Amino acid sequence: MGRRQPCGKTHARGEGETGDAEHAGEITAPPLLAPPRQGMPFQKRAGQKLKCEISSTIGKRTGCKTSRPLLVRPLRAMLQIIAIAFFAAVIFALSSIQTRQLMRRFLERACTGKKWRQRFPDASNSEIREFLDIFVDAFGFKQSWRLQFTPEDRVLDVYRALYPVRNTADGMEMESLVIDLQKRYHVDIVSSWREDITLADLFTQTRRPVA
Repeated sequence: MGRRQPCGKTHARGEGETGDAEHAGEITAPPLLAPPRQGMPFQKRAGQKLKCEISSTIGKRTGCKTSRPLLVRPLRAMLQIIAIAFFAAVIFALSSIQTRQLMRRFLERACTGKKWRQRFPDASNSEIREFLDIFVDAFGFKQSWRLQFTPEDRVLDVYRALYPVRNTADGMEMESLVIDLQKRYHVDIVSSWREDITLADLFTQTRRPVA
């Protein structure tokens, strides 16, 4: 039989071994994992980022912290141009309809070319057309309306048909007509102007030889 060790030493060694084991356990135990990061998971954050990028591209306002949209200014400018063009087209169409209604009694006539040739047999068709083109351009009419006016039409009657309400702001049609005729034919229209002046009177003055 082997030598029996004293109980006290055996007990002391047991306590020492236990203490060493506990001490060794404190040293060798793996460190605790860091607490999970607060916030949304990675996949959810990636999806939210993609949504923010799409919203920023199309100019949609969101709570995302993103850079200034790249397409919002060109898109907004394009929409403004389209809106302005649309309203301008509507206004032009309404104005054309109104002008046609005001000038109905002239536009319902047949072609007046025969009356012009009878009144001025020595004038060529090109001379008559050129004079009437100046007239309709001054009043803002279509050139296709030039042969809707007769030599006996008074200029003031055409003006009053276009502006039936007195003291209405106009487009300075009368002034434009005088200026254009004087510029083209080098004649003094102002000195011979009167309220009952007709298109035939104006055309006669344009056919006078230039001094």
